[in-house]
Amino acid sequence: MDILYSLDKGFCKQLIVSVYSVIKNTKKSLRIFIVSDGLPMKYKKVLKKISSDKRINIIYLDAPIVPAKLIPDRGEISQYYRVFIGEIFNDINIKRVIYLDADTLIVNDKIELLEDIDLKGKILGGCLDPWGRLYRKPLGLRKGAKIFNSGVLVIDVLKWKLNHIDCYISQDIEKHKKFRQGDQGILNRVFENNFFVLQPNFNSIDIYFSMSYEELLLYRKPISFYKEKEVEKARRNPVIVHFTSSYIQNRPWVKGSKNPFSKQWISCYDSVMGEKIVLSPPKKVFLTMINDFLPPKISRKILSFLQSVVRPIIWRHNTK
Repeated sequence: MDILYSLDKGFCKQLIVSVYSVIKNTKKSLRIFIVSDGLPMKYKKVLKKISSDKRINIIYLDAPIVPAKLIPDRGEISQYYRVFIGEIFNDINIKRVIYLDADTLIVNDKIELLEDIDLKGKILGGCLDPWGRLYRKPLGLRKGAKIFNSGVLVIDVLKWKLNHIDCYISQDIEKHKKFRQGDQGILNRVFENNFFVLQPNFNSIDIYFSMSYEELLLYRKPISFYKEKEVEKARRNPVIVHFTSSYIQNRPWVKGSKNPFSKQWISCYDSVMGEKIVLSPPKKVFLTMINDFLPPKISRKILSFLQSVVRPIIWRHNTK
């Protein structure tokens, strides 16, 4: 089974935990490819230690050249590495790869299902992201287009190469001046309505744990999204937990995290690194203050309006 990570130096701790959780939850032979802007030797030594089993092979790859115009609107430049799959695996014999963000935690062996899952002829499989109707235009998508989260992807590398997807990626980059949602925006345009939809428990994002389905619909007002029973399954029985940023609760490496899998993440880190993690102080953002200081019914309505109406309008204005 082939796994790919791409990251910057700021996510080394998260990478260690995610890789360890992959190894722990599969008995298959593993090739784990890591593309980064430079992984400190401290973490390479830890990765070497946890991959001592002969079935595991960790391979460090050179980062692809990212065009200068790709300035991230969130995160770091390393997020764009994953869009150049053809270049990354140019000289490597590989049929399919499972891409994982470093801030993921694999919690059971059902990740092995992704190695052979039928993509129904599609090049890429991903889980739907709960984006509202007004976000399609600033992202360069058609009305009603499905949007996937790029944190967990199943990629048919062979078909990617045969169909010259890197060329389509380059064309999209040439065509646009600004890039909303970074790599995710590019990938969703290139694979617009032409990807396989994975069940949400393969990418259980933070909002599944911090909000009820009803609250999620009120806050994000998503279209072309999962049904309640599918999201409930992702909450109760996740395969891959994805610690996405949220104004409601912090991620495991930040003080005060209430995610139900935070303790497991911290336990993994402490065990692998042989030291207690020093948690980062929480950041108080505007949305968090609204959520903390106003009555729930009022704060949710305000936050919903800001998220589903104001934000996409600002995006559209700034994209022109």
